[in-house]
Amino acid sequence: MAQDILHSHTAALELLEYFVYYQWKLLPAGDIRAYIRSERLLRMEIGDISPLKRQALDQFVSQVTPYYAWQHKPVLSDALLTEFAAGPELFMHAERHLAERDILTISPLVVRLLNRLEPILKNTKERLLRLVFNLRRARRAA
Repeated sequence: MAQDILHSHTAALELLEYFVYYQWKLLPAGDIRAYIRSERLLRMEIGDISPLKRQALDQFVSQVTPYYAWQHKPVLSDALLTEFAAGPELFMHAERHLAERDILTISPLVVRLLNRLEPILKNTKERLLRLVFNLRRARRAA
């Protein structure tokens, strides 16, 4: 959507995209940022404010604790939160004239496919975990 807005305006606009979800288990490197051309990445060191970032992250209870009875661990581990809070912040700098192949070091088709496939697999895994949990609970109750 942001790319559509960028392309639909004639004014000089710049787009910096923030990576909220950057860990892609289906990619060999496990991190989509590893496949962005280095000249397209803007790196910002956050230094002294990293403890504040960690405090903010800790407020997302559904992500930092086993929120549901079927969960064995939180969505975001303590180690991941510590790493994420330490920074740096990475942004992707996109320009209107750039095609995906000018930004990515791998095939854009692969990225699109994995972007669609990974959430489906994750949701399937979570449904199966809930099913197993419910079956075990029903077996104990019987």
